Amino acid sequence: MKGRLGLFAALWVSGPDEHPNLLRALFCGPTAPQRLTDPGGATFARACVADLRASYARRSGDERLRELVKDLRGDSSQFNRLWAEHEVRSQRDMRKRIIHPRLGPVEVQCLILHVPDSDIRIVAYVTEAGSSSRAAIDSLHTSTQTAKASNGAAQKREDL
Repeated sequence: MKGRLGLFAALWVSGPDEHPNLLRALFCGPTAPQRLTDPGGATFARACVADLRASYARRSGDERLRELVKDLRGDSSQFNRLWAEHEVRSQRDMRKRIIHPRLGPVEVQCLILHVPDSDIRIVAYVTEAGSSSRAAIDSLHTSTQTAKASNGAAQKREDL
């Protein structure tokens, strides 16, 4: 969950005040109540906590991971409730319904490639061709690229 790519972040992180960590955005961000009450979001949240618990067991000496769990338990009653259930499992491919504050619901197939002997994962979100979710992702991609271009132009002006 360390990797943070532009389009992925734009899909999950709804604004500059929301934390870039997926779990923090999911459980503590401004859109958390909406995401966690959606049935798809609740299923995804449960899978994330079970997966985090599996990582926690493998990396029991990792101070940053302990801090993350401590923070999430203190900041989110939903996270704390799921953590207390002690469910442990690695995430697998799943269908997700992501509630985006501007785009609304976006349906994706989440494909997860686990790199052997590590906690590294390659995650791909796939949408159905011609679907409203594909149109939403395309729109988000366009706005992300436009924002990147604007930021690059602003940076060049500052460098002069």
